[in-house]
Amino acid sequence: MSQSSYRVAVNVEWTSKCNARCAMCPRSMITNPKVMDLTTFRQVLSRLSVDDAFRVIVAGYGEPTTHPRFEDFVEAMRGHPLRFDMATNGSLLNKNRLEHVDSLFTTLMISFSSTAPDVYQAVHTNLDQIQVMENILLARRTLKKTKLIINLSPTTECLATLAETIRWFHKHDIHDLHMSPTYYDRAGYREHPRRTI
Repeated sequence: MSQSSYRVAVNVEWTSKCNARCAMCPRSMITNPKVMDLTTFRQVLSRLSVDDAFRVIVAGYGEPTTHPRFEDFVEAMRGHPLRFDMATNGSLLNKNRLEHVDSLFTTLMISFSSTAPDVYQAVHTNLDQIQVMENILLARRTLKKTKLIINLSPTTECLATLAETIRWFHKHDIHDLHMSPTYYDRAGYREHPRRTI
């Protein structure tokens, strides 16, 4: 493959702030969380070219929906030729936000661990499981052009209830379920990493 045909995926972190304290995320290592300003994001967008990148993923250690100018950041992408995707914990989604992102993001990826409340709280600490599940169903009903993907957590505590979690999603006609063990024990942070699949 020639250098001119090689393109990369770009990760953009709008904020390092987060409303969760997930078991697999080294939040304690982020001592001074920041938010990106809109001018910086516009500069980033101006430097992104389809010749160099094939995809931009709005993600990171922070939760993008906690950004105080979330809607403005989404709007700044409108008309850009690159493909944009977003990863979120799903806790702050609502109908207005879902309608606003529909078609601007190619995929909306929601992280989810288990339908069992105790497992969910152990993994997605600080989040309201019921609210997240309602937001997932709202996304399923609202999104017309953006594809909904569920990223299931592959930590040991999730595996015992994996079958019932999958059944819940299938019952609600959500079938695009992914599981990537590469996101866990991020950067070797965990002293005693749990087994993953």
